[in-house]
Amino acid sequence: MNAKKYVFLMVVALLLAGCAKPDFTTDSYRMLNVSKESYNSSLLMAADLYHQGVIGEAEKETAIRYGNLYMTTHNQAVAALLEYELYETDDAKRKYIDLIASLLARLSFLVDYVGSLGGES
Repeated sequence: MNAKKYVFLMVVALLLAGCAKPDFTTDSYRMLNVSKESYNSSLLMAADLYHQGVIGEAEKETAIRYGNLYMTTHNQAVAALLEYELYETDDAKRKYIDLIASLLARLSFLVDYVGSLGGES
C-alpha cells in the first residue's frame, strides 16, 4: 500500500473511531498516537532509503525537516489538548482542533515526500 493511501486510511479509521465513542479527549489522544506512529514509520522508511543508498544527504535532511515540523505541531497539539482537559472551554477545544488540522497537513507532507523518494510499497 502506498504512503498516501496509508495516511488516508488512518485518517478514516480515526474519524470512524471518533464517531463510535463520545469521549473527545480519549479519542484525541488515540489520534495523536496513531499520527505519531505514521511519523515514526515515515522517518524509518527515509532512514532505510538513506542507508540503502537510494537517497542522498539532501533528501534525508528534507525528510528530517518535514519530520521536525510535524513533531513541533504534535507537541503543540498535546499541550492544547492538556489545556482543554484542564479548562474544558470552547476556545481551548477550537485551538486543539485547529492544531490537528495543521498536524495532519504536516504529516501528509512528510508521508508524500518520503513516498516520492521511493518509499512506497
